[in-house]
Amino acid sequence: MDDTSRGLDIVYKKLSALGKKAHEKYGCNIFAVIVTDKQAGNRPSRRGTIYESPGADGFFESRVKGAEDLLIKELLGFVPFHQSHSNSKATSSKGQSEISDDNPSESKNMVALESSLTKKTYARLVKRPLIDNAAKFGLQLNEHAFPWKSLPEHCAKAGLYIDNYPHGVLSPFGDQGRSVILSIADLPKSEKQAIVDSLTTKTVHPMSFAKAQNPDDIKESRLPVLIYEPPPPGSAQKRSKRFFLDGSFDFEGYLQASVSLIQAEKSKQRVDDDNDNDELNQGKNKKSDKKSRLDDKADHRPIASHDDERERESIVRRLKGDRSKNSLAHPMPTSRKRKVDWSTPELFTPESVEEKKRLEKRKRLNEGFIEKVPR
Repeated sequence: MDDTSRGLDIVYKKLSALGKKAHEKYGCNIFAVIVTDKQAGNRPSRRGTIYESPGADGFFESRVKGAEDLLIKELLGFVPFHQSHSNSKATSSKGQSEISDDNPSESKNMVALESSLTKKTYARLVKRPLIDNAAKFGLQLNEHAFPWKSLPEHCAKAGLYIDNYPHGVLSPFGDQGRSVILSIADLPKSEKQAIVDSLTTKTVHPMSFAKAQNPDDIKESRLPVLIYEPPPPGSAQKRSKRFFLDGSFDFEGYLQASVSLIQAEKSKQRVDDDNDNDELNQGKNKKSDKKSRLDDKADHRPIASHDDERERESIVRRLKGDRSKNSLAHPMPTSRKRKVDWSTPELFTPESVEEKKRLEKRKRLNEGFIEKVPR
């Protein structure tokens, strides 16, 4: 048994003891992938195995279709090599995932655990806009295995480059004089926030993916795959930094931004925001005006009172010559002034006059009849 296998066996036994105790005493289940590596010259020696506590037996098998040895082989490609020397350079395989997100090394106490959760939250905030922006150009990225270190390679394959990367933020290529960044979660919170603001167009120079006219120029490092935004006014850099796919870089990017240009861009954004708000307010006002017009129309709609209805019925009966005792000669008196409906002919001869004439006519007939009858 070599040193790598021996170290793997020791870790497995310790984890088994902890897992058994946690399961029996607290009912907790533990599942983990154990990886050990050893640098033998230029060839790394790596071994891996899967541990599952008694309550989590079959966890990986139920979620991953494939044999255990194939699963371990696949997972080995996602786990970075252990750094035993501070001067050694970290290497990562293609498709580097957010292992540091899921297993934060600083979770030794509750304070560190809370900071790791904050890191994961900010990592998701950065990934989501990146994934959405890349999808517009046909580049599909996986949120759970986000290829941060290999993002330039994915962009080059799709013929894309990253434009206006935030100034002062560590890129996937890393930077001289700073520790190696293995994932988005390892970025400082301020730099994560800068990426989010730039992706959501909250800055003067919003970050985005762009399509190259000739994709081969990016693949062959004739054109940059990542361009930083213009340096801020007063910066020591006169032009922004550019990274190429082969890892080389220069400072031949965008010219340093002037104060007047930034103020003009900010005022333009302010005007655009005001216009958007005006359009929203106009839409709301149109709806409210339409509603008020409908309400006014409903309020001014003529309402037939009982007096008006009885008056109309009386007029219609008089026109038809209806003399039934149930017909009303006049509407019931009201305290308010009667409104005349000019759409219906109005009889200006009072009913009492007609009744008087009718009685007089009957009286004359009766008198004539009486005169003709001999006494």
